Formats: sequence, C-alpha cells, structure tokens
Amino acid sequence: MFLNSINFAREIAAEKDEEDIEGAVESALTELEKKRRAALDHVKSYKTQRAFANVCMKRVQDQRKNELPYHKLDHCLTIDMGQNLGFPHFEAEQVGDTYYFTPLNVFVFGVNDNSQPNGSDKMNAYVWHEKDGRRGANNIGSCLYKDYKLRGFFDTTKKKKVA
Repeated sequence: MFLNSINFAREIAAEKDEEDIEGAVESALTELEKKRRAALDHVKSYKTQRAFANVCMKRVQDQRKNELPYHKLDHCLTIDMGQNLGFPHFEAEQVGDTYYFTPLNVFVFGVNDNSQPNGSDKMNAYVWHEKDGRRGANNIGSCLYKDYKLRGFFDTTKKKKVA
C-alpha cells in the first residue's frame, strides 16, 4: 500500500511538471508571437510612412520643375532629433577622479528640405549642450523657427530663384 502511494505521488508530480513545462512553452510562444506581430506592425508602418513621404517629395519636386513662385511652393522637410552625444569635459568644480568621466550631453537636431531637386539641399544641423538647454519642445521649436527664417518661409515678398 505504501509503495502504491509513492508511485501515485510520482505520477502526479510528473504530470504537474509536464503541465508546468507545457504552460511555460505556451507562454513563451505567446510572447514570441506578440513580438513577431509587433515587428510586422512596425515594418508595415514604416513602409506606409515611406510611401507617403515619397509621394510628398515627388509632388513638391514637380512644383519646382513647374517654376512656381517660391512663396507658393509646398515644402517637404525631414527633421530628426539625433541621439545624445557624450562629450568629455573636465571642469574644475568636479570633485574626484570618477567625475572626470561624466560626459557632457550634446544634442543634435537636423532639418533637410526634400523638395530641392536631386537632393541638392544641405541639411541644417543645430548643436547645443545641456548647459544651454535640453531637448524639449521649446528647444526644437526654436531650431525650427531659425531654420524656417533661414529658408525664407516667413518672407512672402521674397522672390527666391529655384534651382
């Protein structure tokens, strides 16, 4: 009777282990499937955005070919806030050796006008470090405002010759 109880307990334990393993495998497969679907959604979103950007770039480049006045042209800008760059700095107020390894964050923001024919526009890059500001909406807005002024977007009387 005692041996039967031990065998019965072993069978239950074996079944429980199999259920745990099956549950773990099912859970892992479910997580893998979720990640696969997320990756597919990301690729689909990228392709849709890229197709839309290509349509916009073609439209504005066609406007340039038709020689519309500059202030009536549409523009297709690509903007990007790059990753933070770490720049070593060795200020006197830093105490101890480990502080000398603390990088100063440098921010890079770029604007490119894709409506220029054959991609002839040069990207305008704006660079500042964390002591001058962060990477918030005001900083980005200031960069865009400066870039738009540089490009003459606010001057409706300007008759810029299109290349």
